[in-house]
Amino acid sequence: VLMAFLESLSLGLPIVALDTYAVIDYISVGYNGFIVGKSERVSSYNYEGYPTNTKRDKFVYEIMKEDRELTERLADKVRLLIRDGELRKKMGKNGRKIVESKFSIEERNRKLKKIFDVALE
Repeated sequence: VLMAFLESLSLGLPIVALDTYAVIDYISVGYNGFIVGKSERVSSYNYEGYPTNTKRDKFVYEIMKEDRELTERLADKVRLLIRDGELRKKMGKNGRKIVESKFSIEERNRKLKKIFDVALE
């Protein structure tokens, strides 16, 4: 899922996502997307093994339950982006900037080089 965020952001698409594992590392609320509070009906989000428990029967069962409140909160953010083209474009450009700076191959290589340089000292 998180790789899909990077791919979407690199294409200039704002993100609407649930407040779950590591989402905050990719989305700055109001800058490149929106984070919506997760469903209170899914207790497995609080399980210490999350996100590795997402294939377990209990987790799958919980997320399959209808949560109209969550659906409405997600839809509100998507509707906002559909209706406000300027906001959508601005957030899309901001997302692209984040990918090009924070998550670029050059940035990754710079960080790796720094780690190796310290290790070799």
